[in-house]
Amino acid sequence: MVRWTDDGLSGQILFINPQWAEIEAKPGAPVTNLIFRNNIFMHETTKFVSLNFDDDLGGPISNVTIANNTFVRLNGPGAGGFQEFGIVLDGGLGLLTNVTVQNNAFFDCGSPTASYVRTIGFTANVSYNAVYVSRGPAPAGGPNPNDLWMVNPKFVDFAARDFHLQKSSPLIDAGVTLSAVTDDLDGTRRPQGDKYDIGAYEFCRGGCKNPKDP
Repeated sequence: MVRWTDDGLSGQILFINPQWAEIEAKPGAPVTNLIFRNNIFMHETTKFVSLNFDDDLGGPISNVTIANNTFVRLNGPGAGGFQEFGIVLDGGLGLLTNVTVQNNAFFDCGSPTASYVRTIGFTANVSYNAVYVSRGPAPAGGPNPNDLWMVNPKFVDFAARDFHLQKSSPLIDAGVTLSAVTDDLDGTRRPQGDKYDIGAYEFCRGGCKNPKDP
C-alpha cells in the first residue's frame, strides 16, 4: 500500500508535489518492462495525486503495465485544477510507448477538468477500469472502452480502509484476463468467477485466502 498524507503544502511549492510515483528515464538509460499490479494507492490531498510517467528527460520508457490496482482519494474528489488525474502518461517526446492501464479501480480520482488517466503524445491501452466519484461531476473526458463508469464499487469498509469487495460489488467479474496478474493482493488466485475482478482484491467465493464478506 502507498499512502500520501496532506502536509498542508500540496501545490504551494513549484514542481515539489506529492505523487504516488514518478517514472522518468535519461538518455542511454531506458526504463522498460514495468508492472504495477495489486497495489492500493491512497492520498489525503485533493491535488497532485498522480502515478506519473514522463519522458521529458530524454530517455525511453516502454512496456508498462498498470493493472488491478485501487486508487483512492481519501478526502473526496478534487475541485478542478492541476494534477488531479489518477495516472499521467506524458509521451510528449515520443519516448513513452506500449502502456496498458486495465482492471484498476479509481475512487474520487479526476475532476470536472481532469480525466482519471491523462495521456500526452501517444495512445495507451486504457480500458476495463472502474471509475467512481462520490460527489459532484464525473471526471472530464468520459469513459474509455469497457469502463465501469460512475458506479459505486461497494468496498467492504471505506472508513476502515478495507478495499475488499462486497459480494454485491459491480467490480466482480467486470475485468479482463491479464497474463501479468495471476493473483490478488491477498494471494488469492485470479479469477475466482467467470472473469477477473477490478481492483487490488479478487472477491473470495470461499475456500481461498482471507475471505472478506460483511
